[in-house]
Amino acid sequence: MKRITLPNSATASSVALVLEQCPNLTSFAMDLWDDCSFEVVATTLGGMLEQGRLPHLDSLGLTSHVRDDDLASCIQAMSSVLDLELSSTFFYPLAFAALEPKFATLRTLQVQKCQCVSGEMIQTILESCPALEELVSTSISARLIMEGRPWACLGLKKLVLDFYVDSGTGLQAQSSAVFGQLGRLTRLKTLMIGDSLSFLHSSFQGLDFRLQSGLGQLAGLKRLATLDFGQTRQELGVDDVAWMKRHLKELTAVLGANAPHIRQLTCKEVSSIGQFLIPCTKLTDLTIWLDYQGELTATDPVEDWDRFSMLIRQNPRLSKVAISMSGKSATDNFWAAVSSIARVEISNMQMSEQDIRTFWTGCKTIQELSIDNVGPIDDIDNTCFFTGAQESFVYSDLRRIAVLDRMFDSPACWNKATYHD
Repeated sequence: MKRITLPNSATASSVALVLEQCPNLTSFAMDLWDDCSFEVVATTLGGMLEQGRLPHLDSLGLTSHVRDDDLASCIQAMSSVLDLELSSTFFYPLAFAALEPKFATLRTLQVQKCQCVSGEMIQTILESCPALEELVSTSISARLIMEGRPWACLGLKKLVLDFYVDSGTGLQAQSSAVFGQLGRLTRLKTLMIGDSLSFLHSSFQGLDFRLQSGLGQLAGLKRLATLDFGQTRQELGVDDVAWMKRHLKELTAVLGANAPHIRQLTCKEVSSIGQFLIPCTKLTDLTIWLDYQGELTATDPVEDWDRFSMLIRQNPRLSKVAISMSGKSATDNFWAAVSSIARVEISNMQMSEQDIRTFWTGCKTIQELSIDNVGPIDDIDNTCFFTGAQESFVYSDLRRIAVLDRMFDSPACWNKATYHD
């Protein structure tokens, strides 16, 4: 046996028994969430590695409750290190120092949710690991990248890392430095940024993916398929989107902001849907969580809904639409467009009886419908299931469904209706 993944219920003695039977083990992984964690790592695993009883082990996966010195002992005793997954551990100077001599062979490193991992450590890893294919970590300052050496990990395929820019001075230079390094990662397939804390601080902001900030330096990322902006705020313009469509031809999933020719689009907490209207024609899955805050001087909300309706209609492959709208109401055009989609999720919106009539009478192909916290009725404590011959529909408001049933005939695709309180 060469690979073992043990449950967190395993005791130190059971781990020792298993490891003793597997001298040719190359990969070991275990979630450590209880009191036996220290004993498993420090005594059992660490001891066997130091004694040379696991000479082929080069991949290690440990999560939580693992101290820096115990990690260091294990890493130091491994003859070579290919893959390390150390989420939520106390990966800090000792473990990092033990790993440095193994940088030449390191292929995968996952150290997310490790509060002790610094930007300086991440920059050193990027500069010193030529075989690295996957890095999942916390955050790094753009200034560190600008002042550091060129990255050595040119074979990187997946990068999950927050880049934060000091908004005080040299904003464009910092962004350009980051894009310059990213642009050299020609094998990159997945890039995810903005899911930790960098952009939450008032003095920092996330990386700006616009041409004016250096986006053009990513022209070499011909294999990039997934781009996730996380919770960073992006304001891509028409030129930026057109550039992405022209140069990033493999890009099929963009999360967190607008995108060109993608199949899955998720927009989170944006101020207006108008900024996301782009020439998409291949969408199959569309999710937009609108958050109208502040003054809406640039785009009128009603116009936004009409644009959204147009976006739905120009994507004939669209099979799912999920929309949340901070208690606002939509237009007839929107409800008419949505009624042609197979799977619809609506939440946090106002629906008048006219809205309901337009939507309900237009349902021809809908198969799954979920409505949650939709007004004007505020009571969403009751749940009922509206079940058709082959489909299930979940609503959070029993009284709203009762009103619908009395007012309108059921659509043809719903052959049978039963309520379950």
